[in-house]
Amino acid sequence: MEQNNAARRLCNILERAIANGKDDKIIYQVIAEALAIKAPDSNKYAFTEFFVLLAEVEHITKQLKKVRGLDKYIEAVQEIQSIFFTYGMFQGQWNSVRSTIEGRNLILGLDACANFIAQEKIDPSLGEEQLKEYLQQCEALLQEVMESDLSEDIKTFLVVRLEEICTAIRHYSLGGPERLRTVVEANIGGIILRSAAISSQDKEKPIFQKIFGWLLTLGGVLDLASNTQGYLLPKVAEITKYLLPPS
Repeated sequence: MEQNNAARRLCNILERAIANGKDDKIIYQVIAEALAIKAPDSNKYAFTEFFVLLAEVEHITKQLKKVRGLDKYIEAVQEIQSIFFTYGMFQGQWNSVRSTIEGRNLILGLDACANFIAQEKIDPSLGEEQLKEYLQQCEALLQEVMESDLSEDIKTFLVVRLEEICTAIRHYSLGGPERLRTVVEANIGGIILRSAAISSQDKEKPIFQKIFGWLLTLGGVLDLASNTQGYLLPKVAEITKYLLPPS
């Protein structure tokens, strides 16, 4: 089974960049090509997920329990982070990054981290078919909300929430399960908090409960309840009472 953990995603990105990047280009231009980011000069916010991925790899690598000499692998990941911060994503030339990564054999260490993470199964991930299915479901819910007769403020609220999730799914190759997990958890919490201000008329509409049910299902797939980051998926029995219209 093809690996899709954070270290493997980062390893694949850097391997593409090293194979295809031109030495005289600025670092962000080469990374943008490796990530298929269009118009990177006007979409520099898109690189935020790359730095999140760098941090995620270190976090997950530190959780490994069965690796001898783990410190040297953690140091390899930290050195990769340091390279991008030292040379500057938007200032430095790619040849500096490439030569340092290759000279220090850092891809080899990153590849080993990816294999260790896969073996210990501490970074559960979704496959391409699952991602496609959840994106289609989310987009269908989004369309249903826009065509619904929900009050405009609730409609806008739900559209924003669903668009956030669609974006996290589309960018899964960068953010991975941790980013999607964070977005889903935040939206479950957001709906719970907002529910007090939602009219019973809106709560009675099937689309509202349908969205929340879908979020709980996706949250279960992403293992919010037992995730090592400490996320907590509230029990359905405890939260649905806040979402149901008063009897």
